[in-house]
Amino acid sequence: SLRLFTDTKRSVKNGDVLHFYHGSLNILCKAVLIDRDRLGPGEKGYAQLRLSESIAVKNGDSYVVRFYSPLETIGGGKILDACPRKHRRNDPSVIESYKIKESGTTADKILLAVKEYAAGFETVEQLGRRLNMDTGFLRQEIAINAEKLGLVKLSENIVLNESYVDSLRSRLTAILKEYHEKNP
Repeated sequence: SLRLFTDTKRSVKNGDVLHFYHGSLNILCKAVLIDRDRLGPGEKGYAQLRLSESIAVKNGDSYVVRFYSPLETIGGGKILDACPRKHRRNDPSVIESYKIKESGTTADKILLAVKEYAAGFETVEQLGRRLNMDTGFLRQEIAINAEKLGLVKLSENIVLNESYVDSLRSRLTAILKEYHEKNP
């Protein structure tokens, strides 16, 4: 999430270059605004800040941004996804996912992470790192909410959502049917 100060005279347009400050680190980034073309003073929105080099951050970390030239502090925010994929701008599903990452319930965040990373068959430990959650706590939440969230445990360490399992089942059935038609 990115919020500009109410007293700044600057606005951020999609594609603007900014200085990104996290801890003692200062690097350049390109602001790709997800839900709008321009962010004005006092406004808050979602952005992917494409950094000029790799850094170590985690979900929930705070950061500050300064305008490129002249150097002026204009705002900051919280990191909602430390390792995102590139997203299409103005996509309602992407905007909704950022809303969940920012202020959703724990169960909503778990379901979203399972859906986003199902294709990689990520382990509970990997999901815990992505969500910045303790693995033991995450296992407990999955056990409590599995049925309500439509989660399927493949093993003690791999959890998928039902809709992904259904799509895999359909694809596998189609592959087997095609194979058996070619090789009766």
